[in-house]
Amino acid sequence: MAARIGFGVVLAVATTAAMAQEEPDFDPANADAPAAGTHWFGEGQLRYDRVEGLPNNRPTLERERLRLRFGGMQQDEDFTFLAALEAGIGTGANKDTLINNDLERVDHVDLDQLFIQRRFAGSVWNAMLQAGKAPLTLDLSPLLWDADLRAWSLAGRATGAAREYDRWQLDVGVFSRDPSVSDGAELTAAQFSWHVHEGAPRGAGVQLAYLHWAGIDDFARGGLGRGNTLVSGRYRDDFHLLDAQAYLRWDVASRPLVARVDLVSNLGAEDEDRGARASLTWGDRLASGWELGWAWQRMQRNAVLAAVTSDDWWFHTAARGHMPWVGYGFNETWSLRLAAFFETRDGLNDRTERLLLDLDARW
Repeated sequence: MAARIGFGVVLAVATTAAMAQEEPDFDPANADAPAAGTHWFGEGQLRYDRVEGLPNNRPTLERERLRLRFGGMQQDEDFTFLAALEAGIGTGANKDTLINNDLERVDHVDLDQLFIQRRFAGSVWNAMLQAGKAPLTLDLSPLLWDADLRAWSLAGRATGAAREYDRWQLDVGVFSRDPSVSDGAELTAAQFSWHVHEGAPRGAGVQLAYLHWAGIDDFARGGLGRGNTLVSGRYRDDFHLLDAQAYLRWDVASRPLVARVDLVSNLGAEDEDRGARASLTWGDRLASGWELGWAWQRMQRNAVLAAVTSDDWWFHTAARGHMPWVGYGFNETWSLRLAAFFETRDGLNDRTERLLLDLDARW
């Protein structure tokens, strides 16, 4: 226990010290055009988590977590090399990761990112190739993918202008989830996006994606079935997902209001193969100021691969629920979010309720 507390103090001190440095002029999550040279970046989160109404009469779950990511990036005109570590500590035990539907262990130190990126600039379109461990390059909603997951991948992107104010983008790649979880699981995916009047006071867009999962039985054997139909310890169905997203964006009181819908169909499932998500967000706490949001989602049992969907939602599939939230960005570094989840598992009448309070920092 003393070692755990000491490690938490070290993380907190490291976070505070890093935040005291001058804020860099780039976003490490979107390394398209930062200034050339060496840059350091980080991200910290302190979370309070409370879950009531758990199935099987489980007692209320209450816990705290601290997570820190820190890394560096070497940048020039054509290449980016990025490496980062992630460390976490909190109440609870790693042995409860599966029963608590978490995707990451509570106490851990892991390689967060390690990739090289090559960019190509053309007169009509730009392109990018990337290899290594990194966030997924496709733009997927929490219905299909948890943004905290990192994948070993070989990915490419091409993007260009269309008409005067529109932009198209094509993302393709092969992605493998952390081999410490599954040695064989591999995702081959492609996504095409069309953004209308991007950056203008009013805009819209559509995104179509196809995701083909292979070698996923390691997930089932590792206890990550999480509601998908299993037969003799293996997935009964394949997961070949067709996903369609659409959004509308306009400025209200000088802040963005975004309405988004996401529909997914598993072409490899025998039944219970559909999922849907709708959300409405006003403001952006990461750009400072208020953020208000609401999301609703419904996932049939075999609509998505539960091993990789967002673990902010307690149930990873075979459930339906609502998520209202409010956030506030104190500046471009510090932000706070309070989110509530009201979820009902298929076949159950009682509702599971979750509260997440996150203090986030980025620098």
